[in-house]
Amino acid sequence: MESEVVAALIGAPAVLITGAAAWAAGRVQGRNTYRGSVDAVRRAAQRDAYADLYRTAQSFITVARSHRTDTSHRDAKRAALNTLELAVGRVSLEGPDHLADIAARIAAAARALTAPSPFPVPMIAGVPGPGEPWHWHALANAVDELLLEGRRYLNGGPPR
Repeated sequence: MESEVVAALIGAPAVLITGAAAWAAGRVQGRNTYRGSVDAVRRAAQRDAYADLYRTAQSFITVARSHRTDTSHRDAKRAALNTLELAVGRVSLEGPDHLADIAARIAAAARALTAPSPFPVPMIAGVPGPGEPWHWHALANAVDELLLEGRRYLNGGPPR
């Protein structure tokens, strides 16, 4: 056999192997590029959901702490609770589970605060005192925990 033919027969499998390796590497790189962009969009959606819940929780606290007892205040409280529950649902959808659990605790405490109480507890200038319902403290603690855990999660740290 001619030496050129032998060289071509030996080189052909090497070219095929090199081509297959290049194709596989390109495929993996393309997949990782796609995943990276999807992860970036997902992180942005999660950040927006956490910020929205934090903002609506603070708004709910402001509305719920006011001293008015008229009908318009009850309607405002109910509207603030509805907005809060929508934000909780968004965090539950975006995840992860430990932040969804914190969001659920925020909603539970807020619902408990809007439930009519047979024994109203007076507040002094809107500041919770030792005699206040534990729901205020549970809500405040859960909102603080959401802020810390949301930041930790978005910055890539492990959950507590």
